[in-house]
Amino acid sequence: MSKRPWTGNDPSAANDAEATSDNLPRIVIWPESAVPFLLTDAPEALSAIAALLGPADTLVTGAVRADAEGAEQVFYNSVYVIDGDGAVRDAYDKVRLVPFGEYLPFKPLLERIGLTKLVTLPACFAPASATARLSRSPGQRSCR
Repeated sequence: MSKRPWTGNDPSAANDAEATSDNLPRIVIWPESAVPFLLTDAPEALSAIAALLGPADTLVTGAVRADAEGAEQVFYNSVYVIDGDGAVRDAYDKVRLVPFGEYLPFKPLLERIGLTKLVTLPACFAPASATARLSRSPGQRSCR
């Protein structure tokens, strides 16, 4: 395939990419928060993803992850690695969250002074405790 400068929405670019990708594994990347629901609780969504991917393809996407800690459910802003069969192979929970966008700073203090009587406070993501590397193969995860 020859290299040429980007010229906007060139339909032949998609055809060129498709022609050169025969039988090659792809890594498809979707943005953070691309899946606005609990992906692991939606087998129909995982089946739809599998239908879009080839058997050797991998999807890396942002989604919400939930984990039960005691009686309370905790939510994480996460990245999932999904294989061509629609199986979640790995997940990474974000460590550094964006204030006011992903968590509310001083939330306990704001609740104590009665702010919850005036407005509904947003649900907050919890930060992961450590960074980790993602893997497509289960059991091959390595921490940094």
